Amino acid sequence: MKKNLFDSIQFGSTLFLLCCAVAFAQQPKMHTVTVRPDGSFEPKWTYIHGGDTVKWQFTTRSDAIIPVNPIDSLTVSCSAYKPYDPADPNEFTGPMSRAASGIFTLGPDGPGFVIDTIGAANPSCNPNNAIAWHGNLYLCETGGQYASMNWTWQNPNITGVFIRLRWDETNPALGVYDWTAMDREIEKAVRSGKVYSLTFKAGSGGTPRWIFDPAIAGANVVKRLTFRDTGDEDEPGCGVVMDFGSPADPNYRKFYFDLWKAAAQRIRERNAWYRALAYVKPSGANLISDENRLPKNCENGCPICNPQVWAEQGNYTPTALYSFYSEQTALLASEFPDKDMSYMLIQAGFPPVNDKGEYKEPLTMPLPGPTDRRKKF
Repeated sequence: MKKNLFDSIQFGSTLFLLCCAVAFAQQPKMHTVTVRPDGSFEPKWTYIHGGDTVKWQFTTRSDAIIPVNPIDSLTVSCSAYKPYDPADPNEFTGPMSRAASGIFTLGPDGPGFVIDTIGAANPSCNPNNAIAWHGNLYLCETGGQYASMNWTWQNPNITGVFIRLRWDETNPALGVYDWTAMDREIEKAVRSGKVYSLTFKAGSGGTPRWIFDPAIAGANVVKRLTFRDTGDEDEPGCGVVMDFGSPADPNYRKFYFDLWKAAAQRIRERNAWYRALAYVKPSGANLISDENRLPKNCENGCPICNPQVWAEQGNYTPTALYSFYSEQTALLASEFPDKDMSYMLIQAGFPPVNDKGEYKEPLTMPLPGPTDRRKKF
């Protein structure tokens, strides 16, 4: 008795058919199918049985089999991505293998870099202002915002790029999102055969001002907390003034989580983009970088004691912080199914406030110690 199965996929302008026959006592075999640059297959027909393996051989690492909405030309068709659908039997795009390994570079946290050559016409910057040199090459900080260099995307030794975006620039107004930088960098990853990680930074250089404005945020307005911090214990002085929302504030969580929901929906709408996503990085409790940490300094002679602001105005406690992370990771697991998360933090970078909301003597319970990701002062 034999059961016949039939399946097909559309790639470019070529319809590829897999005719499958499952029979008893058939030894598993390896079948290799070569995908040519024009999207055709060799062999055109492959007969497989239960237990067999099909190996796809591509011309370059940027080639892939992706269900698309067929249009006129192959070039256009390969950009007409369908939404990622794990229930589609012809969904060959992924998601990626778990725990993607390799070399990941940090995407720029601001303007990108451009490589120029000494003596070349129309240089990107004055060589005397270059930030790095190598032979007759020099590096200018004149690239697009958050744009990794083409050299990075084309380097065969690099696995992927960590795309670091700012919350305030991606979400400049309530319900408004600017995906320009994210779209550009993800598409570069796909076209270059790379993967990427993604996060959105808050903190002093990323928290939107509109979340503190009741005229915009309405009933969900976030309480503005003002701090003064250097961002590094070794830096002199009291630091710069900065405004934050507390991760304990449900309105702050709502707005930051809304950003992640919108980004996830946009990425899932394009199957190739979703496949190339290697890691999602929980964030939102930031100081000046993408690492998770918060203003924590409380120095004699400084006008603001940061732990005091967190405790008395921000309802901050270690449990509230853990709750913020727990809700966020649950959200990301739901919005990015079958994807992995990786986490970045400054180990001693959180304000020493205990779960009683105490930050100084007298204490009814100890302050969190350095092994609890916060440090006494």
